[in-house]
Amino acid sequence: MRQISGNISILGGLCAALLFTIMSLPISASAAPVALIIDIVAAKDSAVEPFSEVEAGTQIDLGKEGRLEFLDYSSCKTIIVLGGVLSFTEQRFSLRGGKITKEARGRCPKVVALDKNARVGGVLLRSGGATLRLNDRPNFAFTGGNVDRIRILADGTEVLSVQLQQPRFQWPSGAEGLAVGDYTIELQSKGGTTLKQLPFQVTKRGGKSPLTIIRLK
Repeated sequence: MRQISGNISILGGLCAALLFTIMSLPISASAAPVALIIDIVAAKDSAVEPFSEVEAGTQIDLGKEGRLEFLDYSSCKTIIVLGGVLSFTEQRFSLRGGKITKEARGRCPKVVALDKNARVGGVLLRSGGATLRLNDRPNFAFTGGNVDRIRILADGTEVLSVQLQQPRFQWPSGAEGLAVGDYTIELQSKGGTTLKQLPFQVTKRGGKSPLTIIRLK
């Protein structure tokens, strides 16, 4: 009986240790985007493209002459750096061997992830969830997909159709803004295939519209 009790005690201890080990293993998860690349010129790291998002842990080597403009999500600042190695963490960025030539605080972007939740600048939106509310001159950037054309529809009727030269749309400066009401933005690939549709509301006229980032993946 004593021997059996001892074996059970040892076995229980091994199970507890194994359970603790399993519970202590890190759970892998994809890192959240921490910045949006707006423009990059003459960088040593040629894999980075404009209007792509970078995750925590990313390093970008600009060499001596590379110039990079990006929107830092944690501070809502647009920053331009020249040269050096740029590193990103979840809370900040750091620059080694280069210099910051411009730093301007702006309004935090709104983010809509069409396939998953999104958290940026204190904004949480979900496709099919809370309604996206914008002013009459919306300002969009598109990441994670090849958007060639956008259409804005009101009750199924096209009010705007624009072929994009880059994954960014800014309302034309000389054009009249949208009327207050309900709309849908339709994203198309080359050839006119519809990638996604996203409803939004125009709730006010006038003022500068914050950037709305639409993630397709």
